[in-house]
Amino acid sequence: MRAMASSKKAKKRKARRRAHAQRVEKHETKAKEKPHEHLPHSGTPANDEYLLKRSRQDLVGFGEFRRSRGPWPTILAVAAAAMLAIGVLAWVLTIW
Repeated sequence: MRAMASSKKAKKRKARRRAHAQRVEKHETKAKEKPHEHLPHSGTPANDEYLLKRSRQDLVGFGEFRRSRGPWPTILAVAAAAMLAIGVLAWVLTIW
C-alpha cells in the first residue's frame, strides 16, 4: 500500500522544526566555545580585585595584536602596503 502524501502545512511545519533544531544546535556549540566570566557587583572588594587584575593584564598586554581570523586580514594588509610602496615609488620617480 502507498503512504499518504503530506500536506503543504505539514511539510512547512517539519521544515521549520528542522531549521529550529539546527539553530539550537549551532547556538549550543557556540555557547560552549566562549568562556563566560560573571562580573562582581560594583563597589565590592571583589570588584576592586577584578579591576586591579584587569588593569595589570592591560599593562602586560599593551601593544599586542589580537589574533585575526583567517588569512584575509594579512592578505589585505600586504596588498595595502604594496600599493603604498608603489605609490611612493611612482611619486619619487616623477620628481626625478
